Amino acid sequence: MTATTASSCVPPIDDRNAIMSSPLLRAANVVGLTLALVGCAVASSLGPVAQAPRSTALSELLVNAQLSSTALDIWNEPSQPSGLSFVRFPNATGTFVYGCGFHVCVWYARGHNTLLGEISGFSDAQGVGVSPVNGDIYVADDGCSDIKVYKPNSTVLVHRYLDPGQFPVDVAVDRAGNMFVANAVDKNSGPGSVTVYDSSGTILRTLHDPNAFVGRSVAVDEHNLVLFCFNNRSGEGECDEFPHGRGHGVPTAHGIGFAGGSAFDSAEHFVVIDEVNAAADTFAGSTLCGSYALVGSNVPVMVAFDPSNRILYNANTAVRGIAAYSYADCGSGRLRPAIVYDDGLGPHMSMTGTAVTPSAGP
Repeated sequence: MTATTASSCVPPIDDRNAIMSSPLLRAANVVGLTLALVGCAVASSLGPVAQAPRSTALSELLVNAQLSSTALDIWNEPSQPSGLSFVRFPNATGTFVYGCGFHVCVWYARGHNTLLGEISGFSDAQGVGVSPVNGDIYVADDGCSDIKVYKPNSTVLVHRYLDPGQFPVDVAVDRAGNMFVANAVDKNSGPGSVTVYDSSGTILRTLHDPNAFVGRSVAVDEHNLVLFCFNNRSGEGECDEFPHGRGHGVPTAHGIGFAGGSAFDSAEHFVVIDEVNAAADTFAGSTLCGSYALVGSNVPVMVAFDPSNRILYNANTAVRGIAAYSYADCGSGRLRPAIVYDDGLGPHMSMTGTAVTPSAGP
């Protein structure tokens, strides 16, 4: 096995401390703000990197959060890297289920809970996207303010795209190879946004939404409709649409307890995770057409679909892995995971982002 790690970075710690102390974030009624705003551990090719416990930072960020003690305990746990990167079966092919969280990304063959590989050394890996063009994996590393790109079943870094002045938490790629990056907040305490890149990695523009407070996730369909989910200044989850990836956002979905991951299904409806209520809500435009309670899930985060869009994958900090559920468009009820991908995950390796390759798109 060849040991490698994600490329190292040295985020501007002074900027992160300024964000931490700002009234904007101290007043935020959010869970997942740990995403971008906890100290950065610099990646190293020499082995695991230690990180200070997250509890002090979290207590400051969650002062006014209306959360259960269970949720707080989960987010207060320290995150520690597990070791060096590796590919256990270099010649493995097929569909891979990816999960990323904090310092590591891992992957499995669909339907088999056997760890195939791991990429370690991220500063704070969060959301994951997959290219419908070539199946490449895109990882939002908010501690480094960049997007790192890997081939499926590989630890080789093939691209690194900077997201200057931002804390990226999720990424989506369209069929032309354009990239859309959801930012939690910017480094001047500004609200969340979406950075748009062309297929060469050149930044084209930034999408701003007047209702946005803390950005959470982004999704794009084959008609270039971009969905940006965030928590607004009232502490409510919301998702707005940007037709053709432009404009200022069309208010679409409201009433989400706390917005998490989002994705379009095969019927062109979109699913958004409600982290507080542990639910997957499906919207047909602005209409809530279905809601699944995710049984056994305390803090679900990001979401993805397999190529058939009949399985919903959810990165879950409670089960510390990726839970796979049977999904029907606009369905409701209680879902229990058919399988949980958690082989090889240590006690401090909670997953926040997930993706399915070769394609997770509609």
